[in-house]
Amino acid sequence: MDTPTPSKQKESPPDCSSLGRKIKWAILLSALVLSVTVYYFHENYPRTDDASVVANIVGIAPRVSGPIVRIAVTDNQFVKAGDLLFEIDPVPYQDEVDRTAALKIQMRATLSRLQALLPSNAVTKEQVDEALASDKGADAALSTAKYNLDGCKVVAPFDGFITNLNISNGAYAHAAGEVITMVDVSNWYVIANFRESALRHIESGMTADVYIMTKPDVKYHGVIEGIGRGVVPEEEPQLSGLPNVARELNWVRLAQRFPVRIRLNIPPDDESLRVGASAIVTITGHGPAQ
Repeated sequence: MDTPTPSKQKESPPDCSSLGRKIKWAILLSALVLSVTVYYFHENYPRTDDASVVANIVGIAPRVSGPIVRIAVTDNQFVKAGDLLFEIDPVPYQDEVDRTAALKIQMRATLSRLQALLPSNAVTKEQVDEALASDKGADAALSTAKYNLDGCKVVAPFDGFITNLNISNGAYAHAAGEVITMVDVSNWYVIANFRESALRHIESGMTADVYIMTKPDVKYHGVIEGIGRGVVPEEEPQLSGLPNVARELNWVRLAQRFPVRIRLNIPPDDESLRVGASAIVTITGHGPAQ
């Protein structure tokens, strides 16, 4: 009898243990590469979301006192340098100009008469000198009166926005007392608080990418102008003149943060700019900007 031909053997299943080892090593290698990459960028490209937009805030004060008869601006209005902000009642200052002008005419006439009599010795040299001094004093008084009259009209010293306007016609303005607050738009900055351990990677002149939360889809560019030299320490909270950067937790010792001042390369009329707006900053430069 013929011996039956053995049936074709079934194929052996793949080695699952070998495949599992490959997957495990791939995951470990990916995690290692990712960790090294994150560490590299973390160390060489410091980033913080503890940042805010700032600009110079200037209180506009008159140099003379008096009731306000006209306010020429509204809250949040943009004004150009030289635009009228408000006007103080000019009547008493105009009267002072008229009075000193009349005094000047009188002093000049007296001086002329005495100088004409001096050659005939009808008057003394001392009398002429006194009249000359009085004439110069009248000049100074008239100049001061005109200066005060000009001060009744207060104009914008720079391009900027009016903010927090809380005054009306009839209010009494005091000399050197702030009446209007303006935001100077000629320079915008971001103050970014970085951990002290990151400061060794940051220096003046480096570039930075900035995202402002009022327009989060737009990337702005800036240049570091300086790094804060001190903050208020926890042990000496009474120190004044230093920025106070609070730590987030009081039961864990956290790295102190120091403010880094970044000047934005941005048009002054960009509507996304608001003092105090939140920002995210990443340092991108690795040396002074060329």
